[in-house]
Amino acid sequence: MLMRDYYNDIYLPRCKERLRVVTQASYECAWRLYIEPHMADMELRDITPRFLDKWIKDADVHANVWRQFKAMIRVAYKYELIDRDPCDRVLNPPPKGKPQPPTLSKYEMERLMDGFVGHVLYANVCCSCHLGLRREESFGLEWEDFDWEDGTVHIQRGVQYVWGEEQVVPPKTPLSDRRLPIPPELKDRIYPLRGTGRLMGELNAMQAANRYRYHCKHKGLPFVPMSNLRTSWATHMVNSGYPITLISRWMGHADVETTVRWYTKPREEDLLELVGAWGAGQPKRRAASLRPKQDRPRPKLRIRVET
Repeated sequence: MLMRDYYNDIYLPRCKERLRVVTQASYECAWRLYIEPHMADMELRDITPRFLDKWIKDADVHANVWRQFKAMIRVAYKYELIDRDPCDRVLNPPPKGKPQPPTLSKYEMERLMDGFVGHVLYANVCCSCHLGLRREESFGLEWEDFDWEDGTVHIQRGVQYVWGEEQVVPPKTPLSDRRLPIPPELKDRIYPLRGTGRLMGELNAMQAANRYRYHCKHKGLPFVPMSNLRTSWATHMVNSGYPITLISRWMGHADVETTVRWYTKPREEDLLELVGAWGAGQPKRRAASLRPKQDRPRPKLRIRVET
């Protein structure tokens, strides 16, 4: 089977059944820019590890495209369209790279929120900073989601901008459909603004993202992409000493490992605390016994001479 036929007839319909719209767009972009120009007319069985090594080098394939291509080939292997997975024997796959998203400190997040007072996105920015929401969750918030008497907010939808139009999507995972307590600081900021409909009014997701970026740069405010306000919140909570399991549950992750890998970034000053931890519990009286033998004072030898 040709790679083009496999993608159009088998893999793409499978993606549409299982994946969210924004993920489908990511896979289609990888196919159109990296995979189709080099493999569309190839037989699946002709894709070898040696060919993939050359493709990775010539097309400058990065880690995300490689991960998506491996998922594509893995499905072909499970459907018995090929008798082996060539990706397992590739000698030089793209380096994974450790994600280091830029984050804001608590002080910078407070400056950011103060700088948006009176802006149409003020409530969304405050919710992102105080609740650690995904950008799509923040854009999908409506005033009816807030239960002011109970003191909770229901996170139950997301809003994305894909293929030139807005998409209202369900929560990313089952745990992402959650109720969160409203922090008192957040209530003080947005309660006077309560109304109906979306917090960001009539803006769509793309317009909101562009206005957020423009306002930060125009006013000289601390700037990270709006999606990284979630990372900033998680990093602040971890550095404040809160259990990672509670932080993971708050963020709606199905696995604590996701929180640790993608959403936490320890501060350098916190790492410095480990420097003195090695000998923190050693009594002073044992210090001499821990020195190397050559540094210990040697006892004087007394030689007795008989006459």
